[in-house]
Amino acid sequence: FIDPGSPWQNGICESFNGRFRDEFLSCEVFHSLTEVQVLTEDWRIEYNSYRPHGSLGFLSPNAFRQQWSPTEFEQQIQLA
Repeated sequence: FIDPGSPWQNGICESFNGRFRDEFLSCEVFHSLTEVQVLTEDWRIEYNSYRPHGSLGFLSPNAFRQQWSPTEFEQQIQLA
C-alpha cells in the first residue's frame, strides 16, 4: 500500500521514472506529440529488449530469457 502523495514509498517506480527522465526526456527536444510517442516507443523497446540490466546480471532481457528453458524455470519455482 502506498499512501497518496507519497511516491518515495515505491522505490522501483521512482527508480524507473528517474532513469526515464535522465536517459530520455532530458536528452530530447520534441516538436510534436507524434514525435514523442514514436521516440518513447523506440526507447521502451530498447530498454525492455536490448539494454543490459544490472538485476539480470548485466544481460539484456532477451539474452536472459534465452538462458532459461521452461524446465529450469519450473525447477526454480519448486525450490522457492
